[in-house]
Amino acid sequence: MLNLVVIDDEKIVVEWVTTVIERAGRDFRVIGSAGNGIRGLAVVRQKKPDIVITDIRIPGLDGLSLIEQTMEELPFTAFLVISGYQEFEYAKRALTLQVLDYIDKPLNQEKLFAALDRAAAYIARKKEYHSLRDNPGFREQESAHICRKISEEFSAVLEKESADSILRFLESALEEICATGISLEKFKDECVKNIYVAMEILQERIPSPNISRNVVPYAEMKQLRSFEEVRLYTLEAVREFTSSLQTPEKSSKSRDIRVLLDYIHAHYTQDIGLTELAGLVNMSPANLSIFFKEQVGMSYIKYLTKIRIDRAKELLRSGERASEIGEMVGYNDYRYFSQVFKKLEHMTPTEYRDKCRDSAQKI
Repeated sequence: MLNLVVIDDEKIVVEWVTTVIERAGRDFRVIGSAGNGIRGLAVVRQKKPDIVITDIRIPGLDGLSLIEQTMEELPFTAFLVISGYQEFEYAKRALTLQVLDYIDKPLNQEKLFAALDRAAAYIARKKEYHSLRDNPGFREQESAHICRKISEEFSAVLEKESADSILRFLESALEEICATGISLEKFKDECVKNIYVAMEILQERIPSPNISRNVVPYAEMKQLRSFEEVRLYTLEAVREFTSSLQTPEKSSKSRDIRVLLDYIHAHYTQDIGLTELAGLVNMSPANLSIFFKEQVGMSYIKYLTKIRIDRAKELLRSGERASEIGEMVGYNDYRYFSQVFKKLEHMTPTEYRDKCRDSAQKI
């Protein structure tokens, strides 16, 4: 049985979805609902449903922002959006946030169950995949296979694509490699290899490349302590190599994303909303959300979470008390901070600190 939460400011829509599901006798049931985004966010976090159905335009917190704030917390939850005809393009953009599907109005039973069946299949596949990933042998083989595939694809991208396309591919590729459970040292090796590949190919492609053959990334890589540091170093190195490929329009995009990233790094301990970020680069929140993911390769919420957790790990390694670190990196609720940390690191903050302390004592 798959549990649903339905969020729509039209009560009749919530009631219709609930009634249709109850009468169908299928393996779905509605366990919660809300008429606005703020309440919907609370219900989703409390109920942790398998499927969330939300309208895009709801008061308090729009549907896309609600999804961004919860999809990282609920990796096995499928998100479906409801949209009116006038919002069709907007709904399609929502798919770039890893929203599984949209249901256009007017609603009917066929559309609803088609989307729910796709959600059920998606959840089953994802759970099966993650159960396989618990096998160390599987993770090792998968990691090696993905790294080989990415190296081949990256070479092809470097030979013909634009600077933005190269960076988008690399961002996505690094995220894919990390997701395999690769060790930090092997991740460093892969990043060094890809930096040298980029250096060689772009020196042939660009008449006057901004590339120095004296670059020795591995020496600098050895000093890095986290996946996020390695990822950012790799992206910055390749970004410099591709700077000569950029048109004025693309350079403007690069400036905008740099403004956003610098601001996030300077204010990550605060509650930064999409509206606030959008104002920095004169975009709407919806367009900013799409632009950020296109440029960085992940949603703003996921990026902010990674920055906060990496900083938390640094503080834990330095011996700071786990109970105080959550607030130091932007989480006012320690319990929620601990849940986010455990999801990313597969251990609690205290367990991570103790592990680092034990490792240091053995040296």
